[in-house]
Amino acid sequence: MGAQFILGLHGLVKAIQTHGVDSLAVDQSISQYLRLSNPFILSLGGVALEVAGEGFVLNNKRIQGKPGDHAVFKSFMRNLIGWRIGKLEIHNPLDEMELKQFIALLLTLKEGDENNTLNLMKQLGARKIDSISVSKPELKEQPLLKTAEGRRHPRALYFEAIGIVREIMEEVAEGKALNMRKAKRLMHRMATSLTQDESILLGLTTIKNYGKYLHNHSVNVAIYSFALGRRLGLPKMDLVQLGIAGLFHDIGKIRIPQSVLNKLDQLTDEEWGIVQKHPAYGVEIIAQANGWNETTARMIEAAFEHHMKEDWTGYPKSADQRELTLFGRIIAIADFYDTIVRSASYQLFPIFSDRAVGLLLDRSGKDFDPTLVKLFVQLIGFYPIGTLVMLENGDMGIVTTTNKDVKFIERPKVLRIHFQDGEYRGSDELDMAEREAEKGKYKNSIATSLDPNEYQLNVAKLLFYG
Repeated sequence: MGAQFILGLHGLVKAIQTHGVDSLAVDQSISQYLRLSNPFILSLGGVALEVAGEGFVLNNKRIQGKPGDHAVFKSFMRNLIGWRIGKLEIHNPLDEMELKQFIALLLTLKEGDENNTLNLMKQLGARKIDSISVSKPELKEQPLLKTAEGRRHPRALYFEAIGIVREIMEEVAEGKALNMRKAKRLMHRMATSLTQDESILLGLTTIKNYGKYLHNHSVNVAIYSFALGRRLGLPKMDLVQLGIAGLFHDIGKIRIPQSVLNKLDQLTDEEWGIVQKHPAYGVEIIAQANGWNETTARMIEAAFEHHMKEDWTGYPKSADQRELTLFGRIIAIADFYDTIVRSASYQLFPIFSDRAVGLLLDRSGKDFDPTLVKLFVQLIGFYPIGTLVMLENGDMGIVTTTNKDVKFIERPKVLRIHFQDGEYRGSDELDMAEREAEKGKYKNSIATSLDPNEYQLNVAKLLFYG
């Protein structure tokens, strides 16, 4: 019944979108839907439908649906995510007019507007519809506070970092100065964790938060940049500054309208021109931070340069085509990579594969420093952590650890997974570099990478939540 509740609601959205709110066919569909859903709502004492990563959760129970339901589920999730709605609650049975008005209001929402839920609740209140409420998507951390050795688990720090970056950016958006002291404390702690658990934190970048893209992306870029800086042998103080520069390389985007940043369709020339102003906005914001020092100077360089490209075909345009700074070149690679493996609001699952690495390599020497690209690929591996793969024997798995030996860059460790009781579960970990004792052949090999979209598979959940 949970699946039917979702399928029917999606069908009504499409019907009103196609035929209009006053269509006789729509009236009949709404009447039929309420005959089925109202007893269901009443029996549960209300329903709470949430977009949870790769699927729907209804009253804290995951709704799987039949194999044929996947396309409809994905389409409805695309709608909700585009509208920035993470949770829909129906507290009491509805009448036909309430449901019709609610869906009509949904269809007036601007995709990507972070104020949608607030405006929608105001509209519902004005119409005295108090049986329905909506709220924004939220990134929720499940508890796992310590490692087996008793240290605080990197995952807890990762989510805390997203919260701190969000807090700092919201303060800046309100007109306050960038809180450098708080940013430095955070990066010192992340530096310690990255030194101890680099592979875990790199794996945590597989967690994608659709509702808070900028904050999630900023933390990921800091992690990638710091890790690449370590490969270069930078001293700790430089690494901390590099991480901070990564955290706030895109801070200028807080001045870009959300309707432009989150637009699902292709940007117009005018809108693209607005987006291209964010490096300059970032320079202005960082320059107003409390305390001018070497860190802020390097942050300014990185914020200004990270879209300029190695061949100077990017933006902002500059008459003085001097050599880009090291921080700017590092963060350009980290920013690009996290962007191409990240889910957009219309793409429900992140894609991790050798294709992403191939795209980075194709742009080496044009957009990016070729030496740094080579080091970055060695860092993340030919099959980056989180890549869904198929082994030559037909088993499926998720890359958990890259091989530090360059000779075995295509032979990472893989968590073998299987489908059981309606969901994917992990089993044993296989080392693709392990050989048979007698013949010397590799015990296992990767045949190809796979698209997790096709399997409704959330790699982050399997890697870090079991």
